[in-house]
Amino acid sequence: MESPIIFYVLLSCLVGSTGAHECNGDKCRDGIAMPLLDKMGATLKAHLDVTNMNNHLKAYIQQEIQEGVEFVMRNKMKKLVNAGLERISTTIEARVKTGTSYVQWGRTKCTNENTEMVYTGFVGGSSYTGGGAPNKLCVPNEPQWGIHDGRVNRSPFIGATLFDNCDINIKNTLFDKKYTYYVIQCAVCHVTKATSTIMIPGRKSCYENWKMEYHGYLMAGYPLHKAASEYICVDGNPDHIKRVPSWADKSLCTRFIQDVTEPPLVHPTSMAENDVCSLF
Repeated sequence: MESPIIFYVLLSCLVGSTGAHECNGDKCRDGIAMPLLDKMGATLKAHLDVTNMNNHLKAYIQQEIQEGVEFVMRNKMKKLVNAGLERISTTIEARVKTGTSYVQWGRTKCTNENTEMVYTGFVGGSSYTGGGAPNKLCVPNEPQWGIHDGRVNRSPFIGATLFDNCDINIKNTLFDKKYTYYVIQCAVCHVTKATSTIMIPGRKSCYENWKMEYHGYLMAGYPLHKAASEYICVDGNPDHIKRVPSWADKSLCTRFIQDVTEPPLVHPTSMAENDVCSLF
């Protein structure tokens, strides 16, 4: 009986450069057996060299992994950067919203275009006739009542402060005597982008990195009055709204104002200029 005829066909799949492995029959590790003629008992075996194919597949997988890692890292970095920018934006926004505020004594509105007026009013304080609180207040024109007692008693009260240039008279200036007994106005101003606001006495200009809000003169109470007083920076070009004829004028008094306080006095020897400056 004749032995079955077996055909061996060696196929080399070359990709790039050749690299076939030597193998024999079923012992070839890269051999792929395929039935050819079952009825004839014949078998076709193809031996494929997949070395180069594996190299290309490995390179492709590595490239895909690298691109995937880079994609993930880009997204991660983008999220981190966005989170950082959001924190910085929040900090800047909080700083901008905070700002600073100051009182512009002598004016009914804020003169600096970079400010917002909180409210306007008049300068108030204690009576000049005796002891009391020395500080000046910018009293709103529309005060709101809490507990109200209409009786006149010994409780602290607030009165309007008046101009009175006792020893000096310079026409068409802050020191013009025609403005005697005028009520001093005031405005509370908010600087949205500044971090600090100060009053610098004895200066006509601000120091480096500081911006001027307004320019004026130091004023305080008459030194022979019993009441203490503080220095305030009155605008060099004040608004003159209401004049009262004398200290005892009662038309100025309202439910909120019980009396009239001392006028600020500036002596010729103490005409110190000053500025209100903000730091940005």
